[in-house]
Amino acid sequence: KARGQANKEKQENEYNKARETIKYLRDENLDLSTKLDEKVTELEDQLREYRLRFEYAQKQLTKLSS
Repeated sequence: KARGQANKEKQENEYNKARETIKYLRDENLDLSTKLDEKVTELEDQLREYRLRFEYAQKQLTKLSS
């Protein structure tokens, strides 16, 4: 009976470790997803700004050449 109890405790410990690992990985994944979303937004904003500058420069060139 003592052996069965020891096995049960060992199994519970392993389940707990697995649960902790899954929780850690979920949290890590969420954190990375959030950082990635922020970076994508930042890059999209930069791209929008460059496009606007480019369009403005093109308009200025068109004005100058006409």
